[in-house]
Amino acid sequence: MLIRFKEHEELLCSREGGKIAKDAFRIMFENATPQNKIVFDFDEVNTISSSFADEFFGKMVAEMGFRKFKSITTFKNVNPFISNVIMNSIYHRNVKEFATV
Repeated sequence: MLIRFKEHEELLCSREGGKIAKDAFRIMFENATPQNKIVFDFDEVNTISSSFADEFFGKMVAEMGFRKFKSITTFKNVNPFISNVIMNSIYHRNVKEFATV
């Protein structure tokens, strides 16, 4: 299952965009397995907002737990800036979970 964020660029700059994307792709998360992962493809995407990352990635990890999220997702074509924004959003939203791991 592939999510090409280039096709959804208008959503990548706001918290509301993160909510819309999370709701639109929720069924993919429900159907994903370690054998049928979701691939987040950031080809041709240069930036995302921290509010989008928090709403989409941070809250999704909070809902399902980091281990499950990690087991059913993978990233492709992620530049260092986007990677840092996503990692920071996941960490800050879920810092208590990481303290118990």
